[in-house]
Amino acid sequence: MSIKGVIFDFGGVIMRTEDRNPRLALAAKYNVPIEVIEELVFRGSSAKMAELGNISAYQHWKVVAQVLGAHEEEIPTIRQQFFSGDRLNWDLIKYIQKLRQNYRTALLSNAFDDLRAELTGVSPAPSAYSLSALDHFLDYFDEVIISAEIGLSKPGHQIYQYAAERLNLYIGECVFIDDYLPNVKGALQAGMQAIRFMDTSQVCQDLKAILDNKYSY
Repeated sequence: MSIKGVIFDFGGVIMRTEDRNPRLALAAKYNVPIEVIEELVFRGSSAKMAELGNISAYQHWKVVAQVLGAHEEEIPTIRQQFFSGDRLNWDLIKYIQKLRQNYRTALLSNAFDDLRAELTGVSPAPSAYSLSALDHFLDYFDEVIISAEIGLSKPGHQIYQYAAERLNLYIGECVFIDDYLPNVKGALQAGMQAIRFMDTSQVCQDLKAILDNKYSY
């Protein structure tokens, strides 16, 4: 079965944390280790509920604020500062543009219910990202799949099958790229080819090797 689609994670792959100083400043302000804040935002119990759409993003950030001992009115500032060191990986995005000449592409993210509004610039809340940098961002992908919108999340096998179907492909016709090893393993177990993102050069080389070999099984 030849590869016809390439699916990319968002956070850690397309959007990279290049400057951790804003998060370190938050940690200092609330007198907690930076690892505690990152655990709360990405892997805490409310984060897991929010990425499945069981609670809203705002409800999740209320939990984060409560644990930090912050007032509810501080939530927009906390959220914006937490992500202010993140930058789009334009080198990879340019590579994706070239891929689209011959392959279907998708974004597959474990994310909250506010991500699409963020990426399209219609969020009523202050943006966590630079809207000018995100201009037409979603146009780089044939499909954008956000866990909170469908009630499925990585590394569960169903979400990979869902992503392949959205691209009108068989699961074995897709390659998935993620920086988080359990998500890579989940894709492999579901029947996709998968690559762990370490850096842009590495992932482009690994992907090119798979595509050039016209991998089949």
